[in-house]
Amino acid sequence: MVESMDHAVFVKKYRANQIAVDVDKNKAGFLYDNPGLMPRALRKKQAVIRSIAFGGVLIGITFFFFAPWWVALGVLLIGLYMFPQAQNAVAAGAIEASLKDPDVYQVAVKKGVIFIREVT
Repeated sequence: MVESMDHAVFVKKYRANQIAVDVDKNKAGFLYDNPGLMPRALRKKQAVIRSIAFGGVLIGITFFFFAPWWVALGVLLIGLYMFPQAQNAVAAGAIEASLKDPDVYQVAVKKGVIFIREVT
């Protein structure tokens, strides 16, 4: 693991593929709790993905009572599929925002959201 580095160095090394960034997907979600920290577009994208996931699960369960079982199962599976997609989007968003904004980078490093390691 590499200790914290200056944002400009981080961006330069990341774009030159000299470092790799690992993201703690569970902690990355907390970056979205502060409305002023993450870019609005990333927050909206995350909200849409999570809405589809929760909606798919709820509608899928409801459809088991009012629609053919295979329709309900399909909708339910789509909803369940979206939860890992939401976590992947959070991780990608954390890296993207950290590259663009020094404040996000500092918070992500300080909170242990991103881990930087040298590429060998």
